[in-house]
Amino acid sequence: MHRHARALVTIAVVTTLAGVAGAVAVTADLSSAERDFAAVSAPVQSLLSVGVPFCGAVLTYDLHLHGRRRDLPSTLAWAVGLAVGFALVGAIVSAAAVAAFPSHSPQPWGSPVELVLGGVVAQVVAQLTGTGFGLLIRRAVLACLATIVCPLGLWLVLGATAPSSRAWLTPFESARHLLAGTMTTASWLPFLVMVSLWGIALNLAGIHRFRSHQATGGSLPTLDQSSA
Repeated sequence: MHRHARALVTIAVVTTLAGVAGAVAVTADLSSAERDFAAVSAPVQSLLSVGVPFCGAVLTYDLHLHGRRRDLPSTLAWAVGLAVGFALVGAIVSAAAVAAFPSHSPQPWGSPVELVLGGVVAQVVAQLTGTGFGLLIRRAVLACLATIVCPLGLWLVLGATAPSSRAWLTPFESARHLLAGTMTTASWLPFLVMVSLWGIALNLAGIHRFRSHQATGGSLPTLDQSSA
């Protein structure tokens, strides 16, 4: 197995285990009156969304490594499919944790379909952030770091300068409402703007850079070199 393939498997396994551990820890920490699917699912999906973009960055790194321009659509499709898988894993482990602990919540399951779909959308956006940075940066480790540093850095800067713009410009604020199942009509426009920036524009810029790089026949370091 190539080093980048091992890295992808490692990220997937660690992310999944973190989600399982997070589900158990969150459920155990909640009081029985607070213990419901929404209260567990939201932090679990948030935790998973940290590792999911790493997978996207590594998948697109493989495109750079082998110079397979024709594989770009299928790679992005695999990345989105993987994100959906992570979202479903998060929903399953959250549901299992809620079922395993006693709950006196008046609505322990709330609106499960809405919450699961919210988790799927959140993970897909997180994954597209990873593929976008992976296509742009072309170094796996730096691309993975960018998926955390850039959104979090912008979120912190806007918090100090323009807090009301966070929902429009950063994934974290929109995901908070989405994963909690508290999206309103007014929440959707900022969310769609955020998706157009982090999910669409970032990937379009990355695709342009990738195709330009392929047209000029540029070389790419191995994953070992990129992590040096």
